[in-house]
Amino acid sequence: MAKTGRHGSIATAGAARSKKLKAQEMDGGKAGVLDLRRQLRITSEKRDRTQGAAGMAYGSGYNAQVIAPPAALLGGVLVVGFLLELIWPIGFVPAGYSLPVGFALIFLALNLEAGAARQLIKIKTTLSLERPATDLATTGIFAWSRNPMYLGMVLLCAGVAILLNSFWTLILTIALAAVLQRGVIAPEEAYLERRFGRRYLDYKVKVRRWI
Repeated sequence: MAKTGRHGSIATAGAARSKKLKAQEMDGGKAGVLDLRRQLRITSEKRDRTQGAAGMAYGSGYNAQVIAPPAALLGGVLVVGFLLELIWPIGFVPAGYSLPVGFALIFLALNLEAGAARQLIKIKTTLSLERPATDLATTGIFAWSRNPMYLGMVLLCAGVAILLNSFWTLILTIALAAVLQRGVIAPEEAYLERRFGRRYLDYKVKVRRWI
């Protein structure tokens, strides 16, 4: 009987060890699944930060929810101003000033645009509002204007207005600045606050929106 009891104890201990090993295997499997899910989530977050949703529509959540592409707004203003000038021309620049002043403003505007584009390319972030920003430009031309590209657009439009001596285009330039501020810059700033948090808020305190 003692011998039988001893064999029974050994069998019971063996069964307990077997259950323990199975439990450990199950726990290890669950941990592996959790680790895999964690890695997939991290990979997805990294992909969103670096690539985002290329070519997604405006207002997708991955980019600034602007009303329209800024270049389209600029082009629309220039076309409408030209048509109005053909129908009802109104001048406002004294003779002899339109050419030098107009070219000077256009030259300044193009340099602002080019300088801003170079800075964005340098830090390897996107120039398109359809793609998510991967970094925040705060140096170079962005150290004295938060929106040098939009400032360049307004100056370009004003330069064309003076060069062509078109009062209509000048009025539309003011409208363009207002639309850019309400429909493009404000939503873009809200997006950048969500994207970069305290870093962008500190930048806003130091640098003005326009000049």
